[in-house]
Parts: sequence; structure tokens; C-alpha cells
Amino acid sequence: MQLIYSTPQPVREMYVGLTWRTNPQFQGRIVQNKLFFIRGNTLGNGYFGMWNTPGSSTMKFEWGHNTSGLDNSHTCALDSGLWCYANAGPSMITLGQWAKVEVYQKASTTATSRDGILRWWINGVLGGNYTNLNYAPSGLTEWQWNNTWDGAQDMGTSNTVDWEHWLDHVHISIPNGGTSTDNPPGPPATPTLRGISVP
Repeated sequence: MQLIYSTPQPVREMYVGLTWRTNPQFQGRIVQNKLFFIRGNTLGNGYFGMWNTPGSSTMKFEWGHNTSGLDNSHTCALDSGLWCYANAGPSMITLGQWAKVEVYQKASTTATSRDGILRWWINGVLGGNYTNLNYAPSGLTEWQWNNTWDGAQDMGTSNTVDWEHWLDHVHISIPNGGTSTDNPPGPPATPTLRGISVP
């Protein structure tokens, strides 16, 4: 399926939080399994995805800007800067288990200014922290869940079972039309149950 949230107007920042899991039998492509995009109208087609050797029980959760015309080779490692590895923590997903995924993204001022920000957390642990990206200089306009993982023969992998994604508690936040220089401090602390009253 495809889920899309479009902003009323381009914004400079976006936060996305969701809980998500695959089915335990998920096989995965031999290249990135694209999960969701945070996009901009101009030079902004970046996606979050997972990858590992097909048949692995864990997957690496990372980001690719997937956008020709941008140069992030100064900070991202693979394919001339098109794919950004986790650089702050393990950023691993276990297939079949629920994970809390959180992302904060800020558009760069221009296509070459190297001041875009991207941070992501898996289960409250910072996995990626980039503060010098070139991305979506005209602003962010969309969050889209649009997988690239189906098909009987997909990038060299023969699917023998259905691949499933389960989503819950999707939360998308954008600024209220103003400019903010405050970056979120990270994911909120885990709530503590203080007491239960039974009538």
C-alpha cells in the first residue's frame, strides 16, 4: 500500500515517529528495501530503508538521498554520497519484532550549503546524526510510505513467502509555519507507570 502526508506548504523541518515491524519470514532484497520517504519538491527524494544479506534475521536501517544533482560525498559513504550509513549507533532492526523509529530532518539552505540536518533513532537509540547535508533546499513537502520490495523476482531474490510490513502510531510533526532554530533534543524518555487505581 501507499500512505502519503503532504504538507500544506513547504517546511524546513519534519519529525516522523512510528512503530513498525515486518513478518518474521521477511526475506528482503539484495539491495536496499525502501520503506518511507521524506521528500521535497526540488532535489529531495530521500528515503529510509533497510538492508543486509538476504536471509539475515536483522537489517541495518539507514538513509539514502536517492537524488541526482546533489553532492553529499563529503559526508555520506557509498555511491558518491547517495547512501548514508548509521554513524552514531548500531541502527539495527530485528525482523518480526516491533521497533520504534524516529526521524528528524531539516532541509539545507541551498543545494550546496551543507547545513541540512538528519537524525534517526531506533528504539530510542541514536543511529544516524548528519549535520552537513545538502537536501531539499526548497523545503520538505511530503512523507510517503511506499515500499520497493514486492515482485516475484526482485533484484536477484526469489520470494518464497509473502513479505509484510505492520505500522502503528504514525506521528508526523511540522513547525507551525515559522522558522525554528531549535532541534529536538532526541526521543522522549520511556513513560513510567506510577500507579493504577481500580474502582
